[in-house]
Amino acid sequence: RGVRMYVFYQKLVSIVLPRLREFRGVSSTSFDKNGNYSLGIKDHTVFPEVSSGRISNPRGMEVTIVTSTTDNKKARKLLELLGMPFEKEEDK
Repeated sequence: RGVRMYVFYQKLVSIVLPRLREFRGVSSTSFDKNGNYSLGIKDHTVFPEVSSGRISNPRGMEVTIVTSTTDNKKARKLLELLGMPFEKEEDK
């Protein structure tokens, strides 16, 4: 999967996520116990390859990013370094 995986990830982070309505970042609480991150997208037509004119019923999709670490802090740092736009934590 190699290169295609990184191309998909870069497209997701730099094109698809910013195109989502009222996007302010992805949740930082979507990590499981094993350092993997899951992200749900309600409408698959935000991908540039999908012609929205030919789609009568938009579908959702879930993307799971599997990391080799079991530590959620390390997994988050990896995704941050790869450009994942996490939502800002509010100062309380």
